[in-house]
Amino acid sequence: MTQAGKPSLKQRLSLGLIGNQLPSDWSYILSPRPGAVGYALQVSLAGILSLLVAFYFQLESPYWAAATAILVATPTHGQTLSKGFFRLLGTVIGGVVAVLLMSVFAQASDLFILLFALWIGLCTYAGTLMRNFRMYAAALSGYTAAIIVFSAAHRPENVLDIALARVAANSCGIVVTALVSLMFARTSAMQILRVAMTQSLNGAADLFSQTALTGSTEELRRRAHRLIQQVTTLDSLVEFAAAESSRIKRHREELRVVIASLMNSLTANWGLARSMAAKGMERIEADAELREFLQEASALLKRMGHHAPHEAMLELGREIGFFGKKYRRYLQEVIRHGDVDSYRTLIVLKNMRRIVDQLSIAQETWGAYLSGATPGRKGRMAYDFNTRRAFINGFRSFTAVLAAGVFWVETAWPDGSSMFMMTAITCSLLSSSIQPVRSTVSFIVGGLLPLVVAFFCYLFLLPDIDGFPLLAAIMGLLTFVSYLHCDPTRPDLTMVFSSTAVNFVMFLRFTNPMSYDLQGFINNSIGMMCGMFCAYLAFTLVFPVLPRDEIARTIGRFLEEIRTLAGMTRTAVQSIWESRMYDRLPHIMSFLAMERQATRLLLGDFFSVIHIGVELIGLKNLAYTTKAGEQLKTAIADATAQLVEFGINNELIAGRLEASANQLFREGVHDDAGRADYYHAAASMFEIAYLINEHQRILTEAQKVA
Repeated sequence: MTQAGKPSLKQRLSLGLIGNQLPSDWSYILSPRPGAVGYALQVSLAGILSLLVAFYFQLESPYWAAATAILVATPTHGQTLSKGFFRLLGTVIGGVVAVLLMSVFAQASDLFILLFALWIGLCTYAGTLMRNFRMYAAALSGYTAAIIVFSAAHRPENVLDIALARVAANSCGIVVTALVSLMFARTSAMQILRVAMTQSLNGAADLFSQTALTGSTEELRRRAHRLIQQVTTLDSLVEFAAAESSRIKRHREELRVVIASLMNSLTANWGLARSMAAKGMERIEADAELREFLQEASALLKRMGHHAPHEAMLELGREIGFFGKKYRRYLQEVIRHGDVDSYRTLIVLKNMRRIVDQLSIAQETWGAYLSGATPGRKGRMAYDFNTRRAFINGFRSFTAVLAAGVFWVETAWPDGSSMFMMTAITCSLLSSSIQPVRSTVSFIVGGLLPLVVAFFCYLFLLPDIDGFPLLAAIMGLLTFVSYLHCDPTRPDLTMVFSSTAVNFVMFLRFTNPMSYDLQGFINNSIGMMCGMFCAYLAFTLVFPVLPRDEIARTIGRFLEEIRTLAGMTRTAVQSIWESRMYDRLPHIMSFLAMERQATRLLLGDFFSVIHIGVELIGLKNLAYTTKAGEQLKTAIADATAQLVEFGINNELIAGRLEASANQLFREGVHDDAGRADYYHAAASMFEIAYLINEHQRILTEAQKVA
């Protein structure tokens, strides 16, 4: 290791690093997941029919129709439609760019390579900032241009015809796959969304119930992490279902209210667990009225049936209203009591009420949608745009494609265009991966496996075959075996097997009629594998992704968000800010899973920082959107301004916040009209101070980053 604790160049390029990227549990290939047979048959049939249609219409390069079908096929019809649409969009954009570049710069090879590398870098940059299949469209815009350039390398005057043929082949594969998906679809994206939404709502209510009754436990923390991962996928499921259903498309904004409310409730549940720990379970057990409120809230949320008619949801809404009145009366008693322990009780009640309110909104909105009524509320999600990561991904792709292009031109390698093409494809597709080196290694393995099979077929099997059925049987069998082992829960092996099916088609390059050139096959195969390895070198050497560095940077970005909130002179929309923080979590959770040392414990601290942000937004809303007096507004402004130095001088910040909370508590005693606002502000300041004092690991790491 180097002095900074980072792998040296030799270590990064060693076979040991490559080996560490591959899964160790290969027994998975002997036990495919349930339902995999149907999915594998669907993909195989789509590939075979696409190739047949392309042969029938005598499309140029018909193998791209089969490759498109294999790539576009997904388990649900909605996903297939969405992916197919964005693939076609990316193909058209890439075709236009390829035609323009080849038409203007075909005779200036150096300038052409430079501009093309810039285009790939720009597409990769844009794709990193996008979500779902929009990211796929950006990647397609880049590498489709590379494919057209590869095909037109020796006949640039035909670039327009080649681009049109590429669009035609892609369209053929997309249409055929959509029809096959409609035939095979046993479970639609709408059904998956309904199940996932119901499970998330049930899980959030059950999580609150268990937390309210037992406090925080290790098992509940694990369940909370799993639930957060599930909730963060709901927005993508809404988009896929919208491709199937016009009703979901009309009500996407209402369904995002459900997702935002679930996120808010999960943050509040984390706050409830921490506030109960601060008060102490012994004191909660001794406080009969508080315990009764927690039990009543738990029972109320459990009765919220997700399949209940809208009228039943309205009845539950009235029960929640009665609960709210009792809550306000008890809250006044807590406020009048006015001792130190009342702060802790107030914080517990505040988090409990927030959970009830947010889950009620989610249940009511979801129930209205299921019953056919208009949900009413509308919302939107915010996403994390990591421009630094996008720039690095774009620069890596630019560097790799430029190097491959310069090598192609300088060596005058006749088949160097295949290396150039595969470098662009690999960089465009895998740069946006959280772990690009690991994904690229899986992609390379998924190239080596079909290369051996393709060589055998090309040399011994295919020349003796006459007719389409046996050709289709060979391609279909390998595709079926490959996709039999694709499982979303095993991304490494899924990358290996899915790329095996696609690369097999690309190595053999089926045409009608088939022609056999062994030297050309070998040169093309070598070029493709060199292109994959060129991308691997770029990911390994150019700004390598190191787990500890990524964790530290993400910590710094979380804390910077708190500083930004503290310095704002206006209020922030909690659901938008919070959804952006949740969008960042899958990225950091992936690196925490890779880093098996103490930093893995930081995951709980990230949730605490999100909760600090929510409390900070609540304080600012209290100051700017209520009729609070000037004295309270000034006190809140002074207290929140302390967090501008969050992560830098934390003990001092926590001490000042506690002092401000005590001052507000004393002042609230003499203001009957605004006492509740004073006490709520004081409780929020106490909670922020408590979280800062309790979670020093993340703050210490942030100071190291600075």
